[in-house]
Amino acid sequence: MDKELSAILKELLAYFGDEYYRNWLYDNREQYISAYDCFNIVTCLPMDLNKKLEYIERIRPHLSDRQDEIVLATVKAYELGLELLNEEGTDILFQVTERGRYTLKGIEFFEDHSAPFHTFQQFVEYVESLYDEDEDYKTKTFEDFWYVIERYRLVDNEYKYEANYVITGNLDIINVYYPWENDRSECVLDSESQTWYRPDMGRLFLPMPYKEGDILTVDSQPFHRPHHAVVIYTHDNNLDCCTPGCLHYMEDGYMCGEHRRYVDCHSIKHYYCGQEELSPLINVGLYEGELPEDEALIGAVSRYIKTHENGAREIDEFRDKEDEEKLWKFISK
Repeated sequence: MDKELSAILKELLAYFGDEYYRNWLYDNREQYISAYDCFNIVTCLPMDLNKKLEYIERIRPHLSDRQDEIVLATVKAYELGLELLNEEGTDILFQVTERGRYTLKGIEFFEDHSAPFHTFQQFVEYVESLYDEDEDYKTKTFEDFWYVIERYRLVDNEYKYEANYVITGNLDIINVYYPWENDRSECVLDSESQTWYRPDMGRLFLPMPYKEGDILTVDSQPFHRPHHAVVIYTHDNNLDCCTPGCLHYMEDGYMCGEHRRYVDCHSIKHYYCGQEELSPLINVGLYEGELPEDEALIGAVSRYIKTHENGAREIDEFRDKEDEEKLWKFISK
């Protein structure tokens, strides 16, 4: 990795929350990190599309032609998304479809009765009106809350869905998604770019230095409650997207009002994938403190692995490891 790309990588890793992990990635960049990895990091970070475009432009000279197909599609998608935001007209509508934030009890969704807006600026003015005179939405962060906005255009007396934006509390546009054409939507991105474009912000497959028995912090706010996971297996190939495998408590069902919490086990790199997600790798870190009472199982599994010669393999091969009661019995024998 040359000096210029190393400098770019260092800037990108500054967005990562854990000092040890970002230093490890930087120190091992020659072995593990490619220019394409730098591109992937950019697409997964919660930064404004304009800033993402600036970073991609700096990274592109270091990429191969084969990889440029995905990169060029991403550039087109981001540029079109920003262009569509600036369009005005009575035939255009921006509709808030989701507003939420993380709380200690989980994900809290807000009812939003804002009317459709004909311009994005009208939405900005609406957000400004929500705050007192001494408050400023620009001080809000991604962790405070987020918005999802859909854009529609009037076609043959029917509004067609064209794009979907993920927006932070301070109104940074961090992601854009385009639907495929159907009865209710129009595909506004050219077909080749639509084929190559990957709007999945949770899809970040970087190497990790952790070993069996380690307890990791899983922090993908604001979409998920911070919690902890224990590593129960690793693969020899650190670049494999399926390693390290971690056991943790998965929580979902917030949007439909059916909150569920259950034991789950698979690669931490696959925990959260989607356009409205944040990869756990952005804020992952080794955790050595006290665990909350509702995560006692995570600590118990870690101790079992560290005190049994083949403990990690035993846990991994235990068929009912995702059954909390049976797993407690297994490690307590």
